Amino acid sequence: MVAVSDPAHRPSLLARSLRARFLVWVPSTVLAVLVAPASHRLAAGLMAAAIAVITAGPAVWYPILLIVALIVSVGGYAASILKVSDVLAGPWSEVAAGFARNRAAVATEVAGGAYNSLAVAFVGASAMTAQAAA
Repeated sequence: MVAVSDPAHRPSLLARSLRARFLVWVPSTVLAVLVAPASHRLAAGLMAAAIAVITAGPAVWYPILLIVALIVSVGGYAASILKVSDVLAGPWSEVAAGFARNRAAVATEVAGGAYNSLAVAFVGASAMTAQAAA
């Protein structure tokens, strides 16, 4: 709404949005850290912090924090039970067979990823179009 609204109304819309996001972010962050298992509290906190960054900082930090959270949580867990050779030594054909067996799940993940990625592209294109028209 901010990107396509009248420039005079953008500050008030953004301020209202940031206040609302803050009121949602604080309790959800606390809850995420409290309910996460002790071994995953850092990842839970980072995921919640990523929401905070998108409300108050440059948007590029959101995907960066998501990547860090993924590496810390999944990578940390995997490192605690696997060796790098365990991952690299397995037959890659099993991955393709797993994709074939789980087509619906793979399609859902691809569609979800496209939905999230394309939303950013469409909003950016919409904002650029609105700026060019102004």
